[in-house]
Amino acid sequence: MIQQTVSLPAKARVVFLGDSHIGHPGFREDILDDLIEEIKSDENCYFIGLGDYIEGRPPGHKFYDPSSPMNVGEQYKYFLDRIRPIKNKCLGLHIGNHEFGTIQQTTINPIKDFCIDNDITYLGDIGRTTIRLANSSKTFTIITAHGAGGGMTVGANLNKIISWGMSTFTDVDAIVVGHYHKLATSIELSGYIDKNGLQKWGETYVILNGAMLMAYANGSDGSYVEKSLMRPSVLGYAELKMNNKGKVNVELHPY
Repeated sequence: MIQQTVSLPAKARVVFLGDSHIGHPGFREDILDDLIEEIKSDENCYFIGLGDYIEGRPPGHKFYDPSSPMNVGEQYKYFLDRIRPIKNKCLGLHIGNHEFGTIQQTTINPIKDFCIDNDITYLGDIGRTTIRLANSSKTFTIITAHGAGGGMTVGANLNKIISWGMSTFTDVDAIVVGHYHKLATSIELSGYIDKNGLQKWGETYVILNGAMLMAYANGSDGSYVEKSLMRPSVLGYAELKMNNKGKVNVELHPY
């Protein structure tokens, strides 16, 4: 697990960018464009990348789509060229299972190389980010990961992450994952005893980030989403807002 502490402005907000699946015929370029513009235009807006930025399926892979408009190298280049202008707003980048697949095939990790070259934290599989806001003694802790496994329903995915996250980490404000192509949140409570010996309850937001991959589009002859009878992705992204009173708010931005 990669751990880091960052200092941000008092009105900082953090958005989560992932599951764009660049190179898939269903990639929604407009969602990526809008999110990048949002990050670029607001000096208080920062982002964490959750992985699966590219489709990354080489010829011969069981889910390779010959109608893909880009090869794997072009997919990486497209993504990295798009986020380069906002690299100073990046709090870290994870890889997803699609990037990991290309690493297994090639031994090359363009996401990690980009992070090293641009002084960005490479978060790998699991990241723990502690945020300090200006003019506040309060810190916020966010656990981020790409995610793993499957499940057809929002409830199944949330239950998996709640069970994993709440039993693995303590005293965190939010746990955020991608991978499931769902856009949902739940508030979980964990008990603790305060300095006065009183029972208290701490809140942890568990967040499933959305995706930028559209399936079942009119006129499409299908892709692995349809072939595997997967449910359509929930398009959009999640956002965390923090304040100097120690409160966290979650906003979901569906498309």
